[in-house]
Amino acid sequence: VPPAGPPAFVFCIDTCAPVEELTELADSIQQILNLLPEDSLVGLITFGTNVQVHEIGFGGLPKAYVIRGNKEYGTAKVSQLLGCAPVAGGKGGGAPPP
Repeated sequence: VPPAGPPAFVFCIDTCAPVEELTELADSIQQILNLLPEDSLVGLITFGTNVQVHEIGFGGLPKAYVIRGNKEYGTAKVSQLLGCAPVAGGKGGGAPPP
């Protein structure tokens, strides 16, 4: 059994919510982030007309992957768009292990 990695948290936010609710949500998420263990992995997905998968926690250039809401995508295409599709030889893509 491989050792467990750091805890991971993914926040999924409906951006079609009223502004007041989004403001309260932003405050709540800030409070939660302050309570998470230092080695936690945190993801953010926002959705409304489009779905955006945000890469956070990197100092340089943050990335956001935008998936159009009026188009249907298969699992393989979404994996490819997010950079986690398997590559030749059966190895997974995405971020390299620490």
